[in-house]
Amino acid sequence: MIQPQMRRSALATFPIGTPLTVVAPQRAGFAALLAERGDAVPALCDLGDVVAGCALDPATPHLVIEGLDDLHAPHAFLSALRTRTPQARIFALLSNAAHFGSLARFFAGAPLAAGHPIVGTEIEPLFERGGWHVLAIKTLLDDTIPGPEKLPFAIEAGAITFNLVEPAMLDYCRVAAFLVIADPR
Repeated sequence: MIQPQMRRSALATFPIGTPLTVVAPQRAGFAALLAERGDAVPALCDLGDVVAGCALDPATPHLVIEGLDDLHAPHAFLSALRTRTPQARIFALLSNAAHFGSLARFFAGAPLAAGHPIVGTEIEPLFERGGWHVLAIKTLLDDTIPGPEKLPFAIEAGAITFNLVEPAMLDYCRVAAFLVIADPR
């Protein structure tokens, strides 16, 4: 689950006035976040428009992306971005399909993602397949879930109870999202 603070943190990576393009679904609210920063320089493209062929500036040096899990073929989208923006560095926010919140919504009947749910182990192969070299993957934790010092404990999500005893499982499911930084290959 990508929260507004995660988006703010991704944007804070760039000083105000840095040339960049944000590619995200409108519901992500980047327009308001950019206005909140007072940053008039970034270009903002709706993810759906880019998929449909929206023109991207091939000289853009930075792409902030959200919504890859909304796409049925995220690798094809990444490949198209690689072709259309050959010099860009990607900063992608990706929801973790293995996050407790995502799993709870899934068990309540909601889809994990609109297109292709993504978990941490598939990030690097996904980007490589799309023509990008992953430089870093930063995990963004859900701070509402206790850390390993509180193990064992249970998390209730509707009719489902997650019993946690292993630090490795907690680490896997406590990650709400990932920030992936990648360069063209």
